[in-house]
Amino acid sequence: TDISGMQIGSVKWQHVSLHNSCMAGTNFSGANLSECDLSDSDVRGADFLGSDLNGINLSNGVLTDCRFRDAIITASTFKDSFMVESTFTDSKLTDVSFENANLASTKFPGANILRGSFKNSSFQNANFSHAELEELDVRGIDFKNALFDGCAIHNCDFRGASLEQTVFTKSTITNTNLSNCSIYGISTWELEIENCKQNGLIISNDSQPV
Repeated sequence: TDISGMQIGSVKWQHVSLHNSCMAGTNFSGANLSECDLSDSDVRGADFLGSDLNGINLSNGVLTDCRFRDAIITASTFKDSFMVESTFTDSKLTDVSFENANLASTKFPGANILRGSFKNSSFQNANFSHAELEELDVRGIDFKNALFDGCAIHNCDFRGASLEQTVFTKSTITNTNLSNCSIYGISTWELEIENCKQNGLIISNDSQPV
């Protein structure tokens, strides 16, 4: 199916299968795509402004430069997708799977991210400005050069994550495990940390622990 560049608008497409389709540049603003199967599809540059994406399957797709502003995304999967430079401004993501996804340079300003699966994903150069991250298991995840400005991080597990050259400004981290994180080149300013574990932090570029 090829619906590239189409204006879908406020269409209700629940449970529709568009597997292996071309949707590059398609405007889904305000659409209800809950439980739809858009896996293995080319969705480059698509706009999901204010869309209902609950239960959607966008796995193994090309989602570069997509816009998910104000989208509601619950129990959905982006597993194995290439999502470089996509934007989730003010979106709400709950129990979403980003396993094996490449989210380099992806932006989450003002987003609310609750739980979810992030195994083997990459968030290099990602922007989490004014986002809220809660109950995330991001052990071993690569956040190199990511920006956490005005960010609230609660009850998360960052053990073994790469926080090299990240920037934390005016952010709050509570009840979070930061043990064995690599923090070489990290920059912090007005960072509040409360009740967090910080054992074995790696502060050099040759993996030498504190």
